[in-house]
Amino acid sequence: MAGPLVLSGEQAPILDAAISVMARRGYVESTESAIAEVAGIGEAELRRRVGDKAACMIALYEAFSGHLFEVVANEIDLEAPPPGFVEVAAAAYLGALEDNVVVARLTMFEIDHLGRSGRNLRRRSAARFGELFHHRHALERRIRPSLGELPDQTYLAILFATRELAAAVLDSDDPTPQLRPLAKTVGLWVRAMISGAQSEEFGAAHRP
Repeated sequence: MAGPLVLSGEQAPILDAAISVMARRGYVESTESAIAEVAGIGEAELRRRVGDKAACMIALYEAFSGHLFEVVANEIDLEAPPPGFVEVAAAAYLGALEDNVVVARLTMFEIDHLGRSGRNLRRRSAARFGELFHHRHALERRIRPSLGELPDQTYLAILFATRELAAAVLDSDDPTPQLRPLAKTVGLWVRAMISGAQSEEFGAAHRP
C-alpha cells in the first residue's frame, strides 16, 4: 500500500527540515543554516550527520526512491504473478507519488540542480526498478510462454515514460494532483506495445 514517506534515524529531523525549507525556497535558494535552524541543530551538527545542502538532497532522494521501490515491490506478486503486472506496478508507483506530493516534486524537479550527480541518482534508481520488472516479466513468461523476451531498455522506457506522465501532472501549483488515474493509461500502452494493439487478446480486454 502506498502512504507517506516515514524517515527514521539520526538524519530524519534534518531531512524533514530540508523538505520544509526546499519546498518553500527551492533548492537553489535554500541554505544549510536555514535547514539547521528548522531542524533545531547547529550547522556543524548538520554537516556531521548528513553533510552540506547537496548531501541533504541526495539523502532525501535515496530515501524516497527506496520508499517508492518498496511500495512497488510489495504490490507485485513475485511468486504467482497474475497478468497485467505493469498496471499494478504503475498504480503503486503513482499512488506513492500522489501520497507524497511535496517530496515527489522536490526529488523529481529540484534534483536537476545537482547536475550529473542528480542524473546518476535517477539512473541508479531506474536500473533497480528495471531489474525488478525484468524478473517479474520472466516469471510471467513461464506461465505464458507466448510472451516474448524484452530487452532491458524496454523496462527503463516504461519507467521513464511513466515518470514523465507523472511529471506533467506534478509540474503545477495544484496541491492535490491526481496521479493514480494515469495507471490505466500506462497499462493500456504497455499491453498494446507487447501484445499488439490489433491482437485478439488486447482487443478483447479493451472492447466497449
